[in-house]
Amino acid sequence: MTTLRPGVREAYLVRRKLILTGNLAAAENCAKAVDQLAGVNSVVLAGNRLTLAYDATAVNLDALESEIQNHGLEVKHKGMAGMRLGYYRFVDQNIRDNATHEPWCCHRLPPNVKK
Repeated sequence: MTTLRPGVREAYLVRRKLILTGNLAAAENCAKAVDQLAGVNSVVLAGNRLTLAYDATAVNLDALESEIQNHGLEVKHKGMAGMRLGYYRFVDQNIRDNATHEPWCCHRLPPNVKK
């Protein structure tokens, strides 16, 4: 089990690898700024690859990407990296939806159905 920061729930913890483009001299400061965001558990910068672990219910990929863009860097969107980003967004949205879903018993009508 990994150590979690306050506000990060293990059930919703995801790990994402983002490839950065642009002026990589600012990547160190960018990694420190992303690491300070609420919901982010860990950030590792290795070359042009940023590996993140975050609570998908507390922070989303778009907020992380805008923080990266504030430091003059871009997240690669071409080729397989673009497909991976689309997959990450899809999975993160499913995690957020499932976190707010209220289960219902199979012997009753769902709560949103009227008689």
